[in-house]
Amino acid sequence: MRLKSYFSSPLVLSILVILFSSCTYSFSGYFPSYLKKVSVHVFQNKTLMYGLDNTVTGYFIDELRNDGRFQLVSDDKAGMIITGSVTGFDKQPFKYDTEGNIESYNIKLTIELEFYDNVNKKPYLPKATYIGNGTYNVNSETEDDGIKRAVSDIYSTVIHRLFQVSF
Repeated sequence: MRLKSYFSSPLVLSILVILFSSCTYSFSGYFPSYLKKVSVHVFQNKTLMYGLDNTVTGYFIDELRNDGRFQLVSDDKAGMIITGSVTGFDKQPFKYDTEGNIESYNIKLTIELEFYDNVNKKPYLPKATYIGNGTYNVNSETEDDGIKRAVSDIYSTVIHRLFQVSF
């Protein structure tokens, strides 16, 4: 009986409300909501592989759409503008069958990206280099499947960095 009256005290209730309302924890980190409106410029291609700029940009945009946390908009409505360059492309045999024929390749993709805070007119993340890998089976898939997986690998790293930035 006495315990019940202790918790019904206005002072105790006020303290509990303050404690519980101010104690929050998030695994996703802090990320300003205005930065979720994103514009992506076509990445420059600094490799010898023709068309890699559009392919990689397209796959990166697909990752943003599938993520669901971002809205793709034009530059004038964007809180964040993403620019980049494809600076490296390497394709190496990854797995061989028992007769020595290549079964799969690994694509190593290198992209330099910058995330610009269009509201505050300054970089949100400075320009950095990201490397991703993606394998594909030569009998059932195409090189584009490997590129797509490499972009997805890079995107995972990028998202982790974006949501871990501290102010």
